[in-house]
Amino acid sequence: MKTIIIGRVLKPHGLKGEIKVEPITDDLTQFSSLKKIYIDNVEYKVTSSKVRQGFIYCFLDGINDCNQVDKLRNKFVARERTEDTNLQGEYYQVDLINCNIVDENGKLLGKVTSLDDYGSATVVTYIGKLGEFSFPYVMNDIVTSVDLSNNIIYVNSQRLNEVQV
Repeated sequence: MKTIIIGRVLKPHGLKGEIKVEPITDDLTQFSSLKKIYIDNVEYKVTSSKVRQGFIYCFLDGINDCNQVDKLRNKFVARERTEDTNLQGEYYQVDLINCNIVDENGKLLGKVTSLDDYGSATVVTYIGKLGEFSFPYVMNDIVTSVDLSNNIIYVNSQRLNEVQV
């Protein structure tokens, strides 16, 4: 089963087992339709959830007090990948790992090993013939297009050479 991380347990909210979750996704509406989530590969049935001030507050079947929630603190919340909504031309960062970096001339530059989000920019790290390099993921500038069906990220070589480290 494939899962995707969508949040992180912050702390208990109240005494009756409500959980405060920090979302790690742009689409907060998905939380209201989830029937189950996974924390440490353990499946939990979601009995209720709501979005409030940018955080998710939810109750899980079997979690009935703040002490049980406290044991989940700082653990990642995941959902099944099969529950994906239609992303309409968008994709998850994890989908870009292992994609080939190719310039506008079709030259293979390397393979993506990681994407790290630093708040102001997502940084792509890739390994090529000359070593490991990183560059900011800037669509329509450095990155010209993404072809997930062929696992290719196309880049503008001039802009890439100006910014990669």
